Amino acid sequence: MKFFSKFSKKIIVGMILVCIVTMMSTSAFALGRKLCITPRYLSIVCQKETGKTPSEWIREKTVGHIRHYLLNTTLSVKEICSVLDFPNSSFLCKFTKKYLGMSPMAFRQKNEKSNA
Repeated sequence: MKFFSKFSKKIIVGMILVCIVTMMSTSAFALGRKLCITPRYLSIVCQKETGKTPSEWIREKTVGHIRHYLLNTTLSVKEICSVLDFPNSSFLCKFTKKYLGMSPMAFRQKNEKSNA
């Protein structure tokens, strides 16, 4: 934390958001390690400055990436898993059902029909 004592919290949050947007990290723990700060400090600073936890930012960005790949590519679910570093397609399907309300293929098919 000594390294970041010279920087304002806004710069730390900026670094956090850049890492999240570029998908350099898929968890608050991994993000904290990359930035050389503890996950707890990362969460406190991020929540105080943005109103969202690092996990919320990561989840929102991940959902955005999933939407993009399902709607704008012909990648299979397995290929999307690989691109987004999901451990397996089952985990991606559960994540998609939870945050998009349906399976990846159902989401793709529904949106293809509405765009046709």
